[in-house]
Amino acid sequence: MVTDGRGTITRTPRPRDRRTQILLAASALFYQSGYPNVGTEEIAGRVGITAGALYRHFRSKEELLARALSDSFDRAAVVAGRGGADLGDVVADLAAISAQRRELGVLWTRESRYLSETLRTPMRERFFHFHARLVDAVNADRPELGRRHAEVLAWCTLGVLTSPSYHDVSLPSEEAAASLLTRLALAVCRTPVPTARVPAGEAAPGTRRPVVRPLAPAEGAAPGLPRGTRREALVVAAARLFGERGYQGVTTEEIGAAVGVSSAAVYRHFATKADLLVTIVVRASSAMLLAMSSSLDSASTPEAGLAHAAGTYIDFAMSHPDLVGVLVTEMHSLPEEYRRRVHATTRTYVAEWLRLLRAARPGLDRPDALYRVHAVLTMVNDVARTPRLRAVPELAAVLHTACLHALDVSAPTP
Repeated sequence: MVTDGRGTITRTPRPRDRRTQILLAASALFYQSGYPNVGTEEIAGRVGITAGALYRHFRSKEELLARALSDSFDRAAVVAGRGGADLGDVVADLAAISAQRRELGVLWTRESRYLSETLRTPMRERFFHFHARLVDAVNADRPELGRRHAEVLAWCTLGVLTSPSYHDVSLPSEEAAASLLTRLALAVCRTPVPTARVPAGEAAPGTRRPVVRPLAPAEGAAPGLPRGTRREALVVAAARLFGERGYQGVTTEEIGAAVGVSSAAVYRHFATKADLLVTIVVRASSAMLLAMSSSLDSASTPEAGLAHAAGTYIDFAMSHPDLVGVLVTEMHSLPEEYRRRVHATTRTYVAEWLRLLRAARPGLDRPDALYRVHAVLTMVNDVARTPRLRAVPELAAVLHTACLHALDVSAPTP
């Protein structure tokens, strides 16, 4: 309300795009702090209104998240589903969306877990509708591919395009970021795929180390042998549940029930639920550093080091997708002391990739090289955590080649 200068009170016009402002503010806050840690008062404050005014536009915080997700999926599906559009144009438009809204990757993979099943089901349908259109675009550009390989490359492409959601590297402009993402994604789309299965223990083309078959069960496969100790069984169950539903969406009672014990039995091994999370994340980040050390020991050139690093990370992620999922999505849930320690470990890991890449490609500046490294890691993370893809026999080989294409590094000769 304002006065018109004569003492008469008039109503301030409501902005026509208030709903859009609220959605953008909510998306940014969910990205920064995590959906469970954001209140409607904080969202309303970002756009200069009260929580009561916010509820005139959205009935609940959950509806806000659902609308933010559905709008982004629908926008992406329109881009990917344009009939007759060149793959380069489709990828460029998706890259522009990602550069403008870098929070979308985290919203899609991390925050969507907090939706009720009633709302998650249509969100999944929207996402897979969009993804199917992207697979169609890849297949139209490369008709020699079977549908399964086109699906793998579409997942790889999406990992590249959403990778800015998982780092804070800045480029000079959104246009520069979109241009680089387009180049990286198209390089991945054009990845050669093997015409025959690469047997376990044999070398994939261009590598000097064996590519192992994925150890994590594929979709619908048997889960493997049980753990021999109660403590280890709890770690495995917690990693799976945290990955599926988010740390704050899981109780100790549910973790215990997953291995057939009470919550009291959980506390005999872990003082708090946070201790379980710390165990999982520290294990994952430490394993990454060990794998990098092995890669460096096995290589004699930067190019070989990158090929080995890509191979060991693929093996780790495909063998332990639940650990990777928790590491990627739950850093913000760690106690502060451990968050700093794990961040230091992951920064060291990324720094080794960066050092190798800039040695192999001296012309790359630091931000460009970091964008490439994060694109590769996100691509591997996303593909490894997709159970339906783990049944593809050549997946490790395709993913390894896609990594080197995104880095623009030639594979070393055996």
